[in-house]
Amino acid sequence: MGDSELGDRDIGSDFIRKLMQSQNQIYSYILALAPNWSDADDILQDTCEIIWRKYGKDTHVQNFTALGIGIARNLIYAYYRKKKRKEWILEESILEEVAGYAEDLSKDSDRRIHLLRKCLSKLQKRDMQLIKLRYETNLKVNKIAEMCNRSASGLYKSLARIHDALLRCVKNGLIAERS
Repeated sequence: MGDSELGDRDIGSDFIRKLMQSQNQIYSYILALAPNWSDADDILQDTCEIIWRKYGKDTHVQNFTALGIGIARNLIYAYYRKKKRKEWILEESILEEVAGYAEDLSKDSDRRIHLLRKCLSKLQKRDMQLIKLRYETNLKVNKIAEMCNRSASGLYKSLARIHDALLRCVKNGLIAERS
């Protein structure tokens, strides 16, 4: 195996490691600005491809997350400029303001995910089972209700209660960290 092959492999594994560390923040930024999940996934994929091309030229990127968010911002702006020709969208100044807010939120995403995991561990076993059925197995509420022998409306209320409890727990955790 030649030195260049080994070097390429090292560059690739370094890239993957850095991407995995930054992907949640980049994706949360994109999700805050993209109109739907499908478009957000496409923008993330394009962002990763561009990062890879840039990273191949300069492996000494100082702030991988900032690079990714910058690329994502440009792709989102291009998306909305293209879409503007077809239908009404936000003014660019409003989009820039929202983009700044989304960038701030994405910086907190790792901390929020950590807090959410802690909050999930505090749920009652029954509530945790509902969350797992809904989000890990991606089952529809009607199917879960059928499986649990409950009404769908009752299950929606239970999930709303759980979501509210998790949101309060994460917010309280963020407040406690800032104090």
